[in-house]
Amino acid sequence: MKKRMQLFAILTMFALSLTIVSGASASIIGIENLGGLRGNTLAVRDNQWVAKMFTTGSGSGWNLESVLISAKENWGSNFQVSLYSNSGGAPGTLLSALTGTPPLGSFYTINNYLDQSQTLLSANTSYWIRYSSSDPNAFNLGTYADYAVNTYTGLSGWSFASGANISTDSGSNWSPNALSPMLQIELVNGGGGGATVNLF
Repeated sequence: MKKRMQLFAILTMFALSLTIVSGASASIIGIENLGGLRGNTLAVRDNQWVAKMFTTGSGSGWNLESVLISAKENWGSNFQVSLYSNSGGAPGTLLSALTGTPPLGSFYTINNYLDQSQTLLSANTSYWIRYSSSDPNAFNLGTYADYAVNTYTGLSGWSFASGANISTDSGSNWSPNALSPMLQIELVNGGGGGATVNLF
């Protein structure tokens, strides 16, 4: 009987450890605006890059897992989605070049770009998702229909900046644009303090 109880205790602890590990690695939406109606488009080509800024909340320990984007192809190639730091209200330093399959076809699709390094995102910090291409033929990003209203859902304290930034000189200079690309930031908990967050 004693051995059975010991075995039961060991199996219980093992099952609990699996639950904790799987819970820590489960993905969660940090912030998104894919749920709204799509409006105009923003072209991404060799002479027009686009960037969208988001800001994290007060919780710590979140790593970027992936970014889902709404886009379609217009005979373009060499499309890249990347994570950048913020530098004075514009993309600064490259933090991670995300990997994914470029949009194909003339219809808008949701395309998933993974952060293979799962970059740790600091609390209360702004970052940029930058879309770029070296091809003169454009990719078109889906944008939120009512760009006059900055609408999104996500974790408490997380936010999107209104509109986007546009660069016509390969990222050297950026200017504001009212259109807001549609995207979703997905996270995994990196275990940095076991952050507690609430959806709103």
